[in-house]
Amino acid sequence: MSTDVQSVQTSELPSVTAARSNRNVALDLLRIVSALGVVWFHCKGPGKFLAYAGLPALIALSLGLATAPGASAPFSLMVVKRAKRLLLPWLFWCAVYGGANLIKSQGLKEISRHPANEWAFLAGTSLHLWYLPFAFLVTCLARPLQAYIYYSERTAGATAVMLVSGTTAICAWILETTTFPAPFGQWVFGFPAVAVGLSLPHSGGLSRKTLRVVSLVLAVSIGCLATHSPAFYIPCILGTAAIGAAWLVHIPALGCISWLAGLSFGIYLVHPFVQFLTCRLTPLHEGGLLAILVILISIAVTDGLKRTPLRHFM
Repeated sequence: MSTDVQSVQTSELPSVTAARSNRNVALDLLRIVSALGVVWFHCKGPGKFLAYAGLPALIALSLGLATAPGASAPFSLMVVKRAKRLLLPWLFWCAVYGGANLIKSQGLKEISRHPANEWAFLAGTSLHLWYLPFAFLVTCLARPLQAYIYYSERTAGATAVMLVSGTTAICAWILETTTFPAPFGQWVFGFPAVAVGLSLPHSGGLSRKTLRVVSLVLAVSIGCLATHSPAFYIPCILGTAAIGAAWLVHIPALGCISWLAGLSFGIYLVHPFVQFLTCRLTPLHEGGLLAILVILISIAVTDGLKRTPLRHFM
């Protein structure tokens, strides 16, 4: 899972890109629901694959915002801004989770629940942190990639369908036939959402945008024919439908939703630690009740930390 979005300054767990009066709360709503969906998945709540649709939705939203017309900036300035918003928090939380794991004498891997390997540094000291360097890389490359792929407006629709369906099919097949060390499996899972985000419509009337969004959902669905795994096709298809709906619908400013959306990045960052402590201090180990507790505590913790100097890492 903040992208303010007041100027699409980041693309982590995204937000909207306009002045407050212009803010599309549909994107903020998607942002917070998606971040909470990731927490629900990690707590193994009922319907966890449905909840995990939040991850591809967030990735696609990040790319969509990074390629929005108002998001243009000199490449070097954009890289610096995203490094501050994504890589600095990544380093900070790597230190936090690494320190916690060392205190527990479990090595630099326990909370992340994945075996150490020579590529683990790309994720950090907790597996969920893989998202930050991944988001930094793909959002920095988003605009050059979009300009290269969609060089012709006349063929943009067909190109989008081929790009999204092809990327989805290839990634589905790879994950079905190959085992990757962390975090490469997570990266491969995220690439179809990158293709979707690059293909979101930024111009044209509602009917034209709707046609593009529907074609993207169909393209992902076609690509998912390459796999039998519900852990892949359910989040990919549902996540694409969710970002498509939020992209098309405009909801005026709503304070509570915007407030929660502003916490989504922090909720994503702190929830494994909250989950670990909750499992240690209660008889809960997985399920919906655990997910609800972790969500509520993570919201409170994030809101508290956002009121301190640590807000720069939230």
